[in-house]
Amino acid sequence: MRNIFDGSHWSIQWDFQADLLNVLLYLRDALQLDDAALPHVPPLLVSIGDPVHVRLSATDVKLVTGTWHRLWKLAIPLQPKSHADATDLLSVEARLLRRVTPFDQVVAEVPLLRDLASSPAVLEVLQQARDRALEWNRTRTAERIAFGRRYAHEVNAQVKSLVERLVDARQPTSDLELQASITILDSEIEWWDHLRPGVFLCTRVVAQDRNLFFNLLQETFLSVPSLEVMTGWTEEIVVPQHKLPPSALPQSFVLADNENIVLTCERVIPCRDGFEVNLKRTAKNIGTSTTLLSDRNQKPYWEKNQSSDPYNGLRLEVRFADERKELVTDLRREDRPGDPTVVRFDRHPFDRNSLWLWIMPLPPPGACVIELSWPEQGIDSAIFEFDGILLLLQ
Repeated sequence: MRNIFDGSHWSIQWDFQADLLNVLLYLRDALQLDDAALPHVPPLLVSIGDPVHVRLSATDVKLVTGTWHRLWKLAIPLQPKSHADATDLLSVEARLLRRVTPFDQVVAEVPLLRDLASSPAVLEVLQQARDRALEWNRTRTAERIAFGRRYAHEVNAQVKSLVERLVDARQPTSDLELQASITILDSEIEWWDHLRPGVFLCTRVVAQDRNLFFNLLQETFLSVPSLEVMTGWTEEIVVPQHKLPPSALPQSFVLADNENIVLTCERVIPCRDGFEVNLKRTAKNIGTSTTLLSDRNQKPYWEKNQSSDPYNGLRLEVRFADERKELVTDLRREDRPGDPTVVRFDRHPFDRNSLWLWIMPLPPPGACVIELSWPEQGIDSAIFEFDGILLLLQ
């Protein structure tokens, strides 16, 4: 998810990855399911390869199709979700998208899928289809992330100009608030759908057509009548920024401790398609200070002024057990594709002494090594090593 806010009058939320939606569409196409009776469903994906050889009875096909329909309705941002719906969706995302979990175990742990357990043939076919869907999704994730970052950056000014015109034109009172949620599917077919006021689903082809996309975006904002209507906005499933996801580490790990500084690895947080690493510095001569920035639009301090970056000069290399590696000599560099990919980012609230790294993809089983050097702080080499299986088991 990527959010763009401007004051209190408008907000827009982008989802360029939409992993669950993309995987569900792949499963539908690979299994050649019939979705003609279900609204708000895009046409076939183009680049899924050959369909799965389905060895199912007509009854089993009907069972799988019905389950897929229920999953799709739950996954798309169409209706306000009850607490039970939100719990089901989190269960699906946490287990359906975890490639190391056998599908029969997924079915056993997700109430929404348990009807599928009645047929061994269904479980076998779905295991094959899910593995293929996750591999397809993995190979396209880096491309989608790069597109999302680039696209949101490029259109931010245009979106701001568009929304400010709409706010000026529609603001007879001071309580007007515009919100939009944009989900971009990884399909090569031109398709879009306004699911409900303020909620827009489209394919990447549409997002790349600027004239078409901005006309549709304007319709999305215009479909939101007022703040009073927005009080019924879908209950979003969001982890609060101040409550971090659980770490795979039982405790923090000291990487270096000298007369100048203590450098620790505080957290390693596994995600579906990568993991986060949180490093923290404590300068012995001046102690630790924390800076909180309240403005989400403000650039991170390390993008503004290199001399004020407390991690200036830090170099690191990430190495996987299968010999893939990535060397980062400048943490301020532009995002770029790689295998693995290492990207610096910030979490709210900002902490000047914390360094957050996003590394993608998840490492294979075996030694995952992060080696750092920081001559300016008297650190020639500091190595943090763990077994990649630790992240896959989370």
